[in-house]
Amino acid sequence: MITYEWIFNTDYDFSGIGLIKDALTKYFCTPTNLNVFASLGVDGVHFGVLKGHKNPPVYVIDPWSASYVEPISENFEDFLSMLLTLKNANFFTFISGSSKEEFLKICDEDPIPDELPELIYLSKLVYKKYASLEDVYLAVKKYNRISN
Repeated sequence: MITYEWIFNTDYDFSGIGLIKDALTKYFCTPTNLNVFASLGVDGVHFGVLKGHKNPPVYVIDPWSASYVEPISENFEDFLSMLLTLKNANFFTFISGSSKEEFLKICDEDPIPDELPELIYLSKLVYKKYASLEDVYLAVKKYNRISN
């Protein structure tokens, strides 16, 4: 099982798919009980997990959204599996405030090739359990309802 600490122990650069591990600034809306592991590098959006948990859920923190903090996956490995389908971490920010149709339209406006080196690298480490963008959207919405 891959945990969030893994991202700090790899030299691989995931900035091409929206995960920047060097820009770990916390904002006014970052919960104090969260370990930040990456950011998008824009708009203050960052990702974190709860401190003190062995396999904690992943949260997206967005200073520009109405709710600021949203649970998006059951654990880090699930987050990476979702990322394999989304192909860019930025798309996590569109799930909360969008209908399924709006979300799919946003993702389709800027198609990302499967052949990106970052996606090929991740596909060797994590099982891609989400077949479509819609599957990821529904999983995040379901997890969000369960967590809140």
